[in-house]
Amino acid sequence: MQPLRNNAQIHLYYGQPGTGKTFAAREAYDKCNPERAVIIDGDTVRQMWPGIGYDPESRELNQKRIIQLAQYFYNMHMDVFVATVCPTTADRRLWRASFPPEVLHMHYMDKVFDESKFQKHGCKFFDIPHNP
Repeated sequence: MQPLRNNAQIHLYYGQPGTGKTFAAREAYDKCNPERAVIIDGDTVRQMWPGIGYDPESRELNQKRIIQLAQYFYNMHMDVFVATVCPTTADRRLWRASFPPEVLHMHYMDKVFDESKFQKHGCKFFDIPHNP
């Protein structure tokens, strides 16, 4: 008996706070079969581990946790929609190393819609991607 082929996809929506990442992820999720899809929001993951900060080390740890969750759901053959800041080039390399290129779709969100979120949690060390 052949193993089931995994046709699941990972959609990573990343950018500064207030750029509509969660909104875009939910819009895409709403077009999928909810029994085969999940949304992972970086803010929600952060709430699961209280006390994590917004410094570079805390943001890196949060990315690693989000990637682990995405891997778990992907391995369950679920489409995964992720909304997270993913501020550094190293973070984005880690995403690319964690999933096959035909599975991972990265969507850079660059327009700030919610200035208050950006002012409150804007990432001062965000590396702007040259080819998102």
